Amino acid sequence: MKWTVTTGLLLTIVGVCLLFTSPSQAQALTMVNISPSTQTVNSSQPFTVGVYIVPGEPISSAQCDLTFNATLLEVNSITQGNLLSQGCSATSGYIEINNSIGKITGIWGSTMAFCTVSNPGTFVNISFTARSVSGTSFLNLSKVMVNDVNTSPVSISVTNGSVTIGYITPGPTITPKPASTTTATPIPTLVPTPTPTITTRPTPTATPASTPAPTSTIAPTATPVSTPAPTSTITPTATSTSIATPTAVPTAPPNGSEVRSTVGVHGANVQTDDGKIEVSFPAGAFKNRTTVSITVGSGYCHNATEGFVVGDTCFSLTPTGALGAPAMICINLSPQDLSIVENQSDIKLGYWSNDTWEVASNISLNGNTLCGETTHLSDWAILGAVANAAPTPTTIGSESTMPITTSEPAENSSQTAHSKTNWLLIGLVTGGILLAVICLVVGIRRHGGWWAKKSRKEEPLSDNKSNESADGWQD
Repeated sequence: MKWTVTTGLLLTIVGVCLLFTSPSQAQALTMVNISPSTQTVNSSQPFTVGVYIVPGEPISSAQCDLTFNATLLEVNSITQGNLLSQGCSATSGYIEINNSIGKITGIWGSTMAFCTVSNPGTFVNISFTARSVSGTSFLNLSKVMVNDVNTSPVSISVTNGSVTIGYITPGPTITPKPASTTTATPIPTLVPTPTPTITTRPTPTATPASTPAPTSTIAPTATPVSTPAPTSTITPTATSTSIATPTAVPTAPPNGSEVRSTVGVHGANVQTDDGKIEVSFPAGAFKNRTTVSITVGSGYCHNATEGFVVGDTCFSLTPTGALGAPAMICINLSPQDLSIVENQSDIKLGYWSNDTWEVASNISLNGNTLCGETTHLSDWAILGAVANAAPTPTTIGSESTMPITTSEPAENSSQTAHSKTNWLLIGLVTGGILLAVICLVVGIRRHGGWWAKKSRKEEPLSDNKSNESADGWQD
């Protein structure tokens, strides 16, 4: 009895210890960040970006992919950082650097001889060179995995970064702008034309000094009054003011903010001004140079279809049509985007096709970055996968109406009545078949009895007589 009580107390103490120690271990996240998270460089300037890891527990290896804007940046080299070499022998490498589509595939590193590290450090250093184009490129990590000494993945948190390129415009490119301004200046100079000031009308007033009949000659001088015709030439100078009004008035996109970019046969990345949406086109996606546009707006948030709810981030990719090679779409999710579902694994990237939402292929969610592949351009949105997605209400004025569902019970009731009718018909047919079988059996029996009687009537008389004689003899 004492042994049982002691064992129970020990088990209770061990359970309490496990209860208080497990949550602390579960909350230890390993942080994977782009370092520095943001920086600004000049065009054609080389710079370095690191993948910095803060272990939440002892680790022995890590791996990841990295995407960037190939029209803005170019990767020079990748070198091992100091993270895995802290008291350990380590090795690292990568699978591929693709500067055409802007992606580094399979960056990896590992310690040797089951050695682990716990202090923060730089996993790898990536050397870039900024191209001669201004803009901001996001540095997005994907397929991130950090393992412990047993090669089991640990819990991680990923933070992406960005690089802004300040493009210095060369001097010759400025020359067209002053040309446009100088052409506008000569037109106003024509306005103070001295034609109105050259009024020679006072000179005829001097002629009245000649007293006699020359006054008759003044009558012809009245004809020069028609000279106001030059004043009509002054009026066109008013039209010169219309030249100052620019005709290039920016028109707002029909559905929201829009960004356009030209993609060549070698591929390129296109992203929105805020960097929320980025589309990476590989080489071969287009056969010719094509202008691709991303238009963000609620007009592309088509109605929810069965199994999905539609988020607030909706956009259209044009020109619509099939691609020669799959493109990658990545979206930096906001807390509002994540709020449409309870579980982040239910966040999907979908496209509108044949009046329904379809899910993109090869979807991955790394931190707050949602990516998916596509072979065509169309309307896209962030979707939430649900068991039974409720239809979106149709707003009419200030009231919202839901589709009438009373027809469904009516349909079920008609199906029930139909099923009852079928069973009744089956019962009637079965009863008729049984009745026919019974009648047939009874008829056969009666028919058989009639033949039996007929056979007895047709027996040979000799037999009857022999029987009768036999009976008589016996008598």
